[in-house]
Amino acid sequence: MISDREPPVKIRLLGSFEVERGDRVLLAKDWPRKKAAALLQRLAYEHRLIKDQAIDFLWPESNITSGSNNLYRAVYSLRQTLDTFLGPGTAGEVFSFEDGILHLGDSVWVDATGFVRLCERDPGELPNQRIARLRKALALYRGDFLPDERYEEWTLLPREDLRRLQREASLILGKHHLDRRDFDIVIGLLSPLLAIDPADEGVHRELMRTYALSGRRHDALRQYQACVDALASELDAPPGPETTALYDQILSGGLASLPEPVPLETWTPPVPVGLDAERSGIYTGRQSEVNTLSAILRSARQSHGRIVFIAGESGIGKTRLAMEALSLAAKSGMATLMGAAYEQEGYLPFQSFIEAFDHFLAEKGRSLKQNPITHFQRLGFPDPQQEHLALFKTTTNFILDIARESPLVFLVDDLHAADETSLQLFHYLARQTRSAPVLLIATYRTDSPTNTQFNALVNTLYREGLSETITLESMSQEAVQAILEDIFKGQVSGDLCRAVNEITAGNPFFTQEMARALLRLGKVDQRGSSWVLKPGEDLSVPDNLSALLRQKVSRLGRSVEVALAAAAVIGREFSFEILRGVTALTNGEILDALDTALTGQLIEETPAGYRFRHPLIRRTLYESLSRVRRANLHTRAAEAIEAIYALRPGGLHQQIEALAYHYDLSDRRDRGLSYLMQAGENAAGIYAFEVAIDYFERALSLMDDLGLPDPDRRLRLLESLGQWHGILADTPKAVARYEQALRL
Repeated sequence: MISDREPPVKIRLLGSFEVERGDRVLLAKDWPRKKAAALLQRLAYEHRLIKDQAIDFLWPESNITSGSNNLYRAVYSLRQTLDTFLGPGTAGEVFSFEDGILHLGDSVWVDATGFVRLCERDPGELPNQRIARLRKALALYRGDFLPDERYEEWTLLPREDLRRLQREASLILGKHHLDRRDFDIVIGLLSPLLAIDPADEGVHRELMRTYALSGRRHDALRQYQACVDALASELDAPPGPETTALYDQILSGGLASLPEPVPLETWTPPVPVGLDAERSGIYTGRQSEVNTLSAILRSARQSHGRIVFIAGESGIGKTRLAMEALSLAAKSGMATLMGAAYEQEGYLPFQSFIEAFDHFLAEKGRSLKQNPITHFQRLGFPDPQQEHLALFKTTTNFILDIARESPLVFLVDDLHAADETSLQLFHYLARQTRSAPVLLIATYRTDSPTNTQFNALVNTLYREGLSETITLESMSQEAVQAILEDIFKGQVSGDLCRAVNEITAGNPFFTQEMARALLRLGKVDQRGSSWVLKPGEDLSVPDNLSALLRQKVSRLGRSVEVALAAAAVIGREFSFEILRGVTALTNGEILDALDTALTGQLIEETPAGYRFRHPLIRRTLYESLSRVRRANLHTRAAEAIEAIYALRPGGLHQQIEALAYHYDLSDRRDRGLSYLMQAGENAAGIYAFEVAIDYFERALSLMDDLGLPDPDRRLRLLESLGQWHGILADTPKAVARYEQALRL
């Protein structure tokens, strides 16, 4: 029968050498004779020592007589030390020495022995029992076996054996917790193993896999780079095929995890622009607008469909206010959809709608084949316009089906950047959902030119009485002070607040960036209870947001500038794989630059890679490039996309629009002709004829600009343009294109 009674004496060999009896502890430094301590250490590990073994490892050069004398003196010293420090009778409990054999006492507990026994597999135990035993085992492993004796020859093999058991136990427990999505526990289990062996490729792989599955893709890539560096340094070897294959899988997005379903009371913003709201700090100064939106939400829940435009300059807080509305809606039980249009980037027609529907379906565990746009089932009408209308009706029914289960809020961010066909669909939805519990919200910028179609949409919806506009003005000085105090983590003097407000004109994003710049440059100091401008300092920071952002990036170093400039050309969102194909930086330099940019709040991680925290950051970096440099980077971006996606399932099909965009702005525009034509055909395939016309018109202009003599392609372009203009009832343009085709 096993007793639960506390062992009278405990000997610890893992992490340090200690002997414990009751409340007394004998530490390694307390031993007057090191030979006596060494004798007990080996006896504790092996439990039995023959006299000759003890002499051989303690006094290998001695003869039998002198060795025996030395051993007896060491045993005497061992008894004296134990009894003196831990109390009379301790030595008798710890060991015996009879007939030339040293025996460890049966009641003595040794951590290394307990660790080994807990790691041993019992064929009859259940999986949960095995996990419980391994947890106890790792709790005993406080560090390496006798770390202060690491150069003693007899300790080498035990130390390696115990390390191996610790590694195996950590990996088994890591797999157990990974299956349960306990990612932080896995990282805590495996990371210490690399402190022991930095070149342990298997542990690097498991950490890469854990980071990727937890959504920390950047950390997964960083772990791979750490593996590459360690293998090169320790073994002068590259990673093995298994590690490289895992790395490629992470790069391609083949190893990723969807976020867990989130309860309403802890609602988080949806992809893709939710990150802005998550990390923008305090939300203040917009209570009146929030109250207005709350009233509109209550009305929408009563089947009064509404359209709300949120307008304002860059950085004024349009997206943040819209996200507040989505948060309020979700907490009240309403369904939420969100998509975004992107300026200057090559995306599919209806991209904001496709994005919103795909994310909704994935979040609900439904097949993406239910997306009403990407998997629209043609009805066989001879007139393409009828099919176009049928697609709009199918999309509307998809939204109404969601709204039948719960009232719906659908946000389209940066609607001013949407393609013409998406604007038409938005208008159609506005009309068809007016008597349904559906609220459509769209944000748009007022400080940049908007296209004619967008202006017409806003004016038409206003005239039809379907929409209202919330225009965000500059924030009050009190709101600016609240932002400053949130960033400074303390009170801010009135003079400093007024000075900042005068420069930023109450723009919240500008205010945040200026506050961080003041801290970074050391221009402010905390005096008493308030932050003030340091004596002799002035607010000599750029007086416009774009200049401030450029200064911020330049101060982060050349590698960060190079990496972010390339990223700005790729787009608002970008992946590490494409970025490394665009820049001449090494993988390590790119990861270092991304680390710095993440810390500096210029970019954020997404499930697929990275994203500029605010569109203005990307636009500022993009516009700071010379035309020649910009064109060269567009070429590199296109070439990187071709090289990466050509080898993936589906090939370049999903990247046609991106390739058309990049090559059209590159210094190799001739390569873009076929992509422009394919993009136009793709658009026509989903009845986005306005977008299709735009692509084919650009293709024609490209042929004219470069003097490309290809009559067959020109004929195809002209005939298609004639057909599509005819479908859109633009007879003069249709006739003009057909006449041009006849003259070829």
